[in-house]
Amino acid sequence: MKRFIFELFYFTGLARISWHSEEPTSILPLALESGWISPGNRVLEVGCGLGTNTEWLARHGLDVTAIDLSRAAIWRTRRRLRKKSLTAKLYQADFLRGLEEKPFDVVLDRATLHSFPKGEYRARFAAQLGSMVKLGGTALLVEMQVTPTAPRGLPPFGMDQSDLQSMFAPSFDIKSVGEEVQKHRVRGGLVLTQWRLHRELAA
Repeated sequence: MKRFIFELFYFTGLARISWHSEEPTSILPLALESGWISPGNRVLEVGCGLGTNTEWLARHGLDVTAIDLSRAAIWRTRRRLRKKSLTAKLYQADFLRGLEEKPFDVVLDRATLHSFPKGEYRARFAAQLGSMVKLGGTALLVEMQVTPTAPRGLPPFGMDQSDLQSMFAPSFDIKSVGEEVQKHRVRGGLVLTQWRLHRELAA
């Protein structure tokens, strides 16, 4: 059912109304300036949507692999890159089921993890992320903050430092590095926290 909903959104263009942005997440230029990512790095984007961040990564010389649960999203991202003479490896895939292609220098997730409630799915996400990021590598996560006004039981679900610590420590060093605002057609402006998770060489 969840995949059907995403296919509908991306096929009809409703994703542009709800969560899509034509501006890449601001953690990407920060990561480039800070040396967390470098041209030539192998980068996996989880939940690429309509390809805004995939395009930015490809344009800046990264070796990009992008996945999405939605076949329509992958089709639209492929068209987007082709029009701009950019390349990336694109797969319709469920991140929670894993990928054969790994590990990566960097894994980027903007607003996928926060769609899962606490429990089994977050644990599976954490396990997959741990297997995808190479030792010494980095995960960049951009997820909604915990807020008392969010409707209970409905995604996106807020996350804070303690949530990430319980999921990813001690394998990753976790730091909050910034914030951004995401427009939402129901909730207005959502504040998302940007996190850098560095995988220690001794993990």
